[in-house]
Amino acid sequence: MNQSYADIQSEFLRTLVEKQTPIWVFLVNGIKLTGVVASFDQYVLSIHSPSGTQIVYKNAVSTVIEQHIRPGRNTPR
Repeated sequence: MNQSYADIQSEFLRTLVEKQTPIWVFLVNGIKLTGVVASFDQYVLSIHSPSGTQIVYKNAVSTVIEQHIRPGRNTPR
């Protein structure tokens, strides 16, 4: 991984840790994890949720996004 990409990734993850932002983590096998990033290093993410803490290898992660309400759902009618 080149240095520039690592810096962007670390900055993004550091912000998620500092703000305790709720996230969705999509794994390459299609599983979706929900929680907050408790910590991270070069190889893993520690994700805390009400059901416990999970350690996930970064090479198993497809996408990390902040949780949001999807348009058309959970909105008053």
